[in-house]
Amino acid sequence: MVLVTITEIAEKAEVSRSTVVRVINKKGKVSEDKRVRVEQALDELGYVPNKIAQGLKNQSTKMIGHIMPSSYPNPFFARVSNAIEKSAHDLGYSVLTMITDRDVEREQKMIEELLGRMVDGIIFTSAFSTEQIKKVAKLEKPIIMLERADDITGVDTILSDETAGSYAATSYMIARGHRKIACIAHEPVYSVEKGRLNGYLKAVQSFGLDPEQYLKYVNYYSPEQGYEAARELFGGNRTDATAVFVGSDILAVGVMQYFYDVGMKVPKDISIIGYDDTYSGMLAPKLTTVALPIEEIGRKAVELLIERTAAPELEAREVKLVPYLIERQSVGSV
Repeated sequence: MVLVTITEIAEKAEVSRSTVVRVINKKGKVSEDKRVRVEQALDELGYVPNKIAQGLKNQSTKMIGHIMPSSYPNPFFARVSNAIEKSAHDLGYSVLTMITDRDVEREQKMIEELLGRMVDGIIFTSAFSTEQIKKVAKLEKPIIMLERADDITGVDTILSDETAGSYAATSYMIARGHRKIACIAHEPVYSVEKGRLNGYLKAVQSFGLDPEQYLKYVNYYSPEQGYEAARELFGGNRTDATAVFVGSDILAVGVMQYFYDVGMKVPKDISIIGYDDTYSGMLAPKLTTVALPIEEIGRKAVELLIERTAAPELEAREVKLVPYLIERQSVGSV
């Protein structure tokens, strides 16, 4: 795209630069004849307003940066991105989304790119480098962190109560008579994974289960890792679990494929609950899962960022949203 200047528009319409500016900004008096000529020139030359230049004048580009680790294969991130885009659009903002592919150096370059584009603030979904975020915060650029929390001065966070979500899921299976409940989850490195594990542990330990032999960790969210974890946990009758809580739907895809391959019927032979409500409605049988309020997460992220833009002196705020269980067809009774 070639940017067209005010001077080129003025020459095309045979008017002064000031007349073009008045027409574009819809301010000041312009004769009908000149207005029509300017609008025709704008249309013919394909004029696009320079948002960055306008932002320098107005102290706002109405553009928000969004940095996230991936958009595939885990649709959770794509859904969060869509929720942010929609909420920003409703409030008159645009979003520039960048994907780090879980690379710290790439994340740093993307931060620099967004700052160079004069974004009003940056939303991080599952940020990797706390040090980089601290550097941005020192520039007094509004920052919102989603999903993973770090205690950084002036940085707002939006979290889901993961412990409550996994506790509700595990308690649901307990209420259906299950007592030997396995867990397949990501290693508890970050706050999200720690919360999901803690909710499971809190529920099963309440009736005396030693979860050690029922736990299996993965180090990446993928169907393949879910499949392998299920094979290692359930292969060769290594566990007598009647149910399994899986820390993400994308892992549950692989777990359910393993059950299918070895002839274990869900929920007749084994019950299963997932987390995130991404692939759950497309599986057979449909997966009972814990859903996150993603639309609310996106809306809150944009609102907090805009509020901090207007009042940067605000104390750091933490918003914790409550996930909820969606009952489908993958849990039977004992």
